[in-house]
Amino acid sequence: MAEAAGAVDPESLARGLTLLLDGGLAAGVLDADPGAGEAAKQAARVLVDAGCAGDNNSGRREGQDLTAP
Repeated sequence: MAEAAGAVDPESLARGLTLLLDGGLAAGVLDADPGAGEAAKQAARVLVDAGCAGDNNSGRREGQDLTAP
């Protein structure tokens, strides 16, 4: 998915998103934080935007939400 989104380094972006998912799940369970999911979604958007910024987001459609299920 990271490659299809036009990520400059798809493996690094995928790894960062995986770590974010793991941390978000842990925070939701351990902290019982109902806001953990939304915070993780916002952080994922930042990672995707940064990871796809190298070549003007080629391959990524304007407004494409890669964090949607």
